[in-house]
Amino acid sequence: MPTMTPEQYLQDRIEDQIRWYGDRSRSNQTTYRRLRTIEIVLAASILLLAGYVGEVPSLRVVVGAAGVLLAVIAGVFSLYRFHENWVAYRNTGEALKREKFLYLTGAPPYSEPNGFGQFVARCEALMGSEQEKWTALFKANQQVPTSADAATAGTGGALPEPPASAETS
Repeated sequence: MPTMTPEQYLQDRIEDQIRWYGDRSRSNQTTYRRLRTIEIVLAASILLLAGYVGEVPSLRVVVGAAGVLLAVIAGVFSLYRFHENWVAYRNTGEALKREKFLYLTGAPPYSEPNGFGQFVARCEALMGSEQEKWTALFKANQQVPTSADAATAGTGGALPEPPASAETS
């Protein structure tokens, strides 16, 4: 006997997850684009300023600092994987929307008598797959030292947050 009606499941689980994936996708996209823009500006500035280091010796410090910032940004990209998360979260959110609309319109595979059960199974499989990817990434990052490990020493090796699950929604 189901404990949730289709309407409850759509509202409490699917809409919530679509919103979560959309928010996380936007956040990762915004951060990725901002950091990438800073990275481009710093790299171009280094090229420009390096030509004047002989005339203005104090520019060595500025060029050096810009180089350090570039290295930090590269480490942050490697550690938090903003681009990968942006794409993965967007794909999962869009897949959930697709399943929702197929279900609401009664299109195959939801035109069968047990359409709701199939809908739940397929949506949970999508979300579970995303959780499994995050878990695999977490385990891989815990076992294989990376160049970012030195930069994150003492921080607990921060990783991207896992996708929301039924327990955390």
